[in-house]
Amino acid sequence: MAKKKFGFFDFTKEGKGVKKESYVEDKPFTLSTFFKTLGRNFWNFSGLNFLYIVINLPIFFGLYALSGNLNFTSQTPLNPLYSQLFGITHAATEASPITQLHFSKLYEEYSLSLPSTATIVFFFITLLVVFTFGITNCGMAAVLRGYTRKEPVFLASDFFGSIAANWKQALPMGIIDVVATFVTFYVFNFWRTYAQGFVNDIMFYLSIFLLVIYFFMRFYIYTLMITFDLSIYKILKNSFIFALLGFKRNFVALLGILLTVFINFYIFALFMPLGIILPFIITISLCSFIAIYCTYPNVKKFMIDPYYSEKDDDSDDEEDPIFVDRG
Repeated sequence: MAKKKFGFFDFTKEGKGVKKESYVEDKPFTLSTFFKTLGRNFWNFSGLNFLYIVINLPIFFGLYALSGNLNFTSQTPLNPLYSQLFGITHAATEASPITQLHFSKLYEEYSLSLPSTATIVFFFITLLVVFTFGITNCGMAAVLRGYTRKEPVFLASDFFGSIAANWKQALPMGIIDVVATFVTFYVFNFWRTYAQGFVNDIMFYLSIFLLVIYFFMRFYIYTLMITFDLSIYKILKNSFIFALLGFKRNFVALLGILLTVFINFYIFALFMPLGIILPFIITISLCSFIAIYCTYPNVKKFMIDPYYSEKDDDSDDEEDPIFVDRG
């Protein structure tokens, strides 16, 4: 008699799927359906969140390095005149009360933190995230698109299947995404710090606009990648168009994400252990689901539906279709 094998880690094993009656009755892309979908699949969202964090683990090396726990620390005087007064005090044969009074007022120290070798090593380890960021966003988009379209979803197989099908585009797109995110935040922070004068004020508000537009573009980049057979240039181009064309839904998604992050920080302030744990459980996947759920109707309306309409009108057209579900 053959022994029965356990399949706890068999990602190719099909799950029980979803109940048909749970989805047919719901109207797509409504607020009530959003919360129903979230409630029915909460633990799957949590599992997706866990997969995303595990694969992007290098980023936590950078967060730990930024905390300063690996840095060298030393005490240094805060006032720049301290060294001059210190020299006068010790050069004088007899210190006067006034000199001692000034010296005591200037003797204020602060802790100076300098990066150590370990800090630098941790930052270099963090750079590995450029090779994982794109593929994990691709896998997450495939799973969350399935929930948005009310399709049966098998978490692990859909996640890793999408990565296997799209990694050649997802890998360079992830590098572009990380660099673009860093640049937009750097430009915003630069003009926020040096915003003085009319021209600088204009540049500051322009940097805010670019930051918001790229944030909106990220709602579409990976969804377009797994849905259409497009080059990276066309994915970015269409994402930019959708960032402007679908501003209403993009803004709703932005508000939902900000509300989720605010609630997480609020819980962190009230009860720190739970606030720290939430990003590892649900926060990341929930923010991504809000983005895809709010913005996928734009993709469906302007790219998918017209394709099927043209296909029905001209069924004899033998050209290669642009709509190829690559999920």
